[in-house]
Amino acid sequence: MEAYSGFAEVYDLFMDDVPYEEWKEFLTDTLQEEGICDGLVCELGCGTGRMTRLLAQSGYDMIGIDVSEEMLSIAREAQSEGILYLAQDMCEFELYGTVRAVVSVCDSINYLTSEEDLLDIYAIGQCTPGVIAVNTATFIGQKNKGVPGGILATLGVVFPSLVIISLLAGVITAFSHLAWVSHAFGGIRVCVCVLILNAVAKLYKKSVVDKPTFAICFLVFGLSAALSCSPVWFVLASALAGILIKNLGVRKA
Repeated sequence: MEAYSGFAEVYDLFMDDVPYEEWKEFLTDTLQEEGICDGLVCELGCGTGRMTRLLAQSGYDMIGIDVSEEMLSIAREAQSEGILYLAQDMCEFELYGTVRAVVSVCDSINYLTSEEDLLDIYAIGQCTPGVIAVNTATFIGQKNKGVPGGILATLGVVFPSLVIISLLAGVITAFSHLAWVSHAFGGIRVCVCVLILNAVAKLYKKSVVDKPTFAICFLVFGLSAALSCSPVWFVLASALAGILIKNLGVRKA
C-alpha cells in the first residue's frame, strides 16, 4: 500500500501511545473463552508486528499478513522466532492451510473502503455460527469464489468436527450399556452444567448493564420457567423490546 511506503519507518513512533498490552489481554481472553489457548493464529493488517509479537509471546504460533512490504520489513527485523509474515491483501489472502483463529486490531478494518465490503463482513459474520473461524471462512470464501466458495469454505471448517462427533456418537452408543460409561456421563453432565453456569455468569455481566436489560432478563427467565413455548418467541420478544427501549431512549434524548 503506497500510503505506508514512506511512513513505515516512523509508524511505531506515532503508535507509541496505543494500549497494545491491553488489547493483547482482551484478545487472549476472548480466544481462551472460545477454547483457543494455543495453536496457529493469523493477524490481518499486522503492520510492523507489534501485536503479532505480543500474541506469539502469549504462546500462539503467529502468521502476520499485511499488504505493505515496507511494514513487514520492519516486522521481520524485530520478529520473534517462528513468526511467519506474508505480504497479501487482507481481503483476498491465502494461507494454504487452516488456522485456529484470525484477529485484526487497530485501524485495519478501515481499509474496507466500500460500503458493500463493510456490510458483507458484518452480515456474513452474523449469518454463520462461530465467533472467529467459521465467520472468517465464510467471508473469505464468498469474497474469492462467491456464494459457492462461501458454502464450501464453511463446510471445510465444520465438516471435520461433524465427522468426529458422528464417529464418537457411534462408539458411545455401542458401549452405553456398560455401567462405567453411564457413571462417566453422570460426571460429565455435572461438569457441563458448571461450564454453562460459568458462561451464563460471564454473559450476564456483559449483557445486563442497566434497568431495562435487567427487566428483560427477569421477564424472560420467569416466563421461560412458567411457559413451555418455543425459545424462538422469547428471542423475538426480547429483540422487539430492545428496539422499543432504544427508540424511546432516543426520543427522550
